[in-house]
Amino acid sequence: MDRTIAVAEVAQDRLADRRRAGRTADKADRATAEQVLDPATRLLLFDMLGRGRLSTLAGVVSTGKEANVYYATGPLVFKTAILDFKDRRRYVEGDQRFKSGYSGNSRKMVALWAEKEYANLRRLHRAGVPVPLPLFLKPPVLGMAFVGSPDGWPAPLLKDAVEDMRAGPGGVAAVYRQVVVAMRLMYAAARLVHGDLSEYNLLYDEGVAVVIDVSQSVEADHPNALEFLRADCVNVSSFFRRVWGGEEDDEEASADPAVTGDGAAAAKPGKGAVLSPPALFAFVTRPEADPPTDPDGVGRLAAAMADAAAAAAPNGSSPDADAQEVEERVWARSYMPVTLKEVVDAEWKAAVKAEQRERREAKTPKKVKRRKEAVAKRRRHVKVKK
Repeated sequence: MDRTIAVAEVAQDRLADRRRAGRTADKADRATAEQVLDPATRLLLFDMLGRGRLSTLAGVVSTGKEANVYYATGPLVFKTAILDFKDRRRYVEGDQRFKSGYSGNSRKMVALWAEKEYANLRRLHRAGVPVPLPLFLKPPVLGMAFVGSPDGWPAPLLKDAVEDMRAGPGGVAAVYRQVVVAMRLMYAAARLVHGDLSEYNLLYDEGVAVVIDVSQSVEADHPNALEFLRADCVNVSSFFRRVWGGEEDDEEASADPAVTGDGAAAAKPGKGAVLSPPALFAFVTRPEADPPTDPDGVGRLAAAMADAAAAAAPNGSSPDADAQEVEERVWARSYMPVTLKEVVDAEWKAAVKAEQRERREAKTPKKVKRRKEAVAKRRRHVKVKK
């Protein structure tokens, strides 16, 4: 009996050792350096170096919640073990290009995210949107052309280049027009919505605004596309309203023919020329195609900016600023139907509720109805007796 117990204990200890060794090996396989470089990713990079796909691989250019950027030929290495971006599901589900949807496996999700970024970059580049040129995809490594100076300095984010924008040709007005036109091209030509457009996802490269971080971009017919676009419009308008100011920028903008168009804007367009979020949303989502003489909508944008500048006070604030702010906040939180069925359903439900309310108000209570019936019965009985 004792021998049987001893043999069972030895077997149990061996089984526990094997399980412990398996867990240790699995943890070592998934261990990462700099939050992204696990053994599989390092082997992939070494293979690219050996095959001559990459000549050199330097340090980190920037880090984010989705990926780390390394300087070589511009590879973007997506995180494999730590996913700081927790809200990926609503950007993938509903996208017809990725019908498999959201996966609970982090490695598969990272590979899918890299494929999504590569596909979006190619589509935007073909549409003429200023984005980094996509070079190759080897999940989870995405290669892009480097955006920055020839000596390896990356282009700054738009939030860090305010002074450079003001000192550049055209001032802040030129950069604002570039961003708005890029939004229009993304929606009308590439049929995509960025989904997270702000000063943190725009680079300023020698006077050009470059759109980055398009992994979460969705197609224009995505169920949440209009909600994402509305948030993008709020972010863009809010940023340029904060940074656009100063007489130097106003003079440069008013002298720029791209702002004045065909003489539509006679006044200086200060920070009041920034379109409100609803106006920017309407400009981007205009269903009619722009004419061949103005394929990017620059002339239409100039007219819209001129109208905004004319409606604003000389200091860039509207006479009815409080009412405008309330209107914009209501617009930002209002219900936005996506399909015609939703509009019909909403109107139909409102009509049904109104009809039910009228019936309730016009309906005679039962006790009143019984009283009237009793009175009518007595009257008939009296007439019969007579």
